[in-house]
Amino acid sequence: MNLQDIQRNRLNRIATMATESMSREDFIKFTQENLDCLDYHEFKQCVANTDHKDLIKSNETVGLDIVYRDIVQWAKDRKIIPNGNPMTQAIKTLEEVHELIRAIDRKDPDEITDAYGDIFVTIVNGAYLHGVQLPDCAHKAFKVIEHRTGTLNEQGDFIKD
Repeated sequence: MNLQDIQRNRLNRIATMATESMSREDFIKFTQENLDCLDYHEFKQCVANTDHKDLIKSNETVGLDIVYRDIVQWAKDRKIIPNGNPMTQAIKTLEEVHELIRAIDRKDPDEITDAYGDIFVTIVNGAYLHGVQLPDCAHKAFKVIEHRTGTLNEQGDFIKD
């Protein structure tokens, strides 16, 4: 049995388990434990017809874990990790942000999606090169802002209470 067959069997097992009486928490745990054999798009296809299909769109989706793992592996395969450096990734992130601004200005949804994805890739790589995990960075940032109150006014300014 080749690696692709093993992966396909694992995906079928996940889909079967998801359709059985597995709790949401158990399904998430099982899937996270088997990330090494998952491809994000195949995972989405397997989960799409289950009771847990909302995981694909929810904040607790294991899909993001799979994408994160794949980005890091892609960067390692191309020697961005370990040969890159955080400054070049930060500069690349800035270039991608400029592309996002242009795409928003042109109202081009495909370019907007592409730019956000490129930004995410450069941020994952930069954080990894710094020796920090992006989920930890996001969690720390959220802990700083979670109790802030206020609203965004019509001009786009956040007004603190």
